[in-house]
Amino acid sequence: MEKLKIEIAGHLFSLQTDFPSGNDFLKARYSEFLADENTGISGEGKNIFSLKVAMDKEAGTAKNLKLIRKFNDEAPYLWLYENTGGMLFFGFSNNPHESSCILSTEEPCSRNASLAVFGEYDENKILFCINNSLMLLYATNTADKATLLIHASAITYKGQSVVFLGKSGTGKSTHASLWIKNIKDCEMLNDDNPVIIDMDGKLYVSGSPWSGKSTCYKNRKYPLKAIVRLKQADRNKITRMDKMEAYCSLLSSCSYIRWNRTITDGIHSTVSSVISGSESFELECRPDKEAAMLCFKTTMRHDK
Repeated sequence: MEKLKIEIAGHLFSLQTDFPSGNDFLKARYSEFLADENTGISGEGKNIFSLKVAMDKEAGTAKNLKLIRKFNDEAPYLWLYENTGGMLFFGFSNNPHESSCILSTEEPCSRNASLAVFGEYDENKILFCINNSLMLLYATNTADKATLLIHASAITYKGQSVVFLGKSGTGKSTHASLWIKNIKDCEMLNDDNPVIIDMDGKLYVSGSPWSGKSTCYKNRKYPLKAIVRLKQADRNKITRMDKMEAYCSLLSSCSYIRWNRTITDGIHSTVSSVISGSESFELECRPDKEAAMLCFKTTMRHDK
């Protein structure tokens, strides 16, 4: 069984597989995040979790599970199952009718997890299942480590980062691309799932190997300059959010399991720290250059 060691925002975890054709397709996606045994925030190479992946052609892993709920109105779908002992299992799919896999954990924050991918060997399906499983495990196992995996777009400008929040379809990617097109020295850091981490009171935004439809997989981190919530409008106007608005906006963008007390407490604590230590704005905007320049001038040149 081949083992990959992966580091994201200073947190280490391992991925083990026994695929007949090896892990080349996984290494291509995670290449910038592959690590050795002596890296990580602790410097001791300790895993926050490990995931073992295997194929299950007959989908036998799911046969004795009861479906509790299917989440999301569109793909990707998250499935929640329960066995006779009350243990929870998770599934992921692009298909609204059935899950493509089962993720087994002893508890949401378990350090040891296993993933059964259903059907014949298919690298695209395997990658989809692994990515979603790792995102869930990463978010839950870093919740008490001053770390937030968020649904957002993040750009960098001269060594600092700005994060754009908003519901799906709001235009986060569009606004980020307008910065890159019109502002020299601006680059995309991550276009779907960046990480915010509080390191001894200093806030950073890190890239991740999960960047939606883009291929922006950068293992870099930059100081957080500002958080901007986008809102579609027929005008361009930016205003500072008060702390409560900013708190609710960032919290709603976090990936975490809301019914677990330990995870929820950790997320709330980190969100509070991030909002206290950064500036937050709401940008009512059109998808044009003027909106990007207004946001840029406000976030990058504004004095507290």
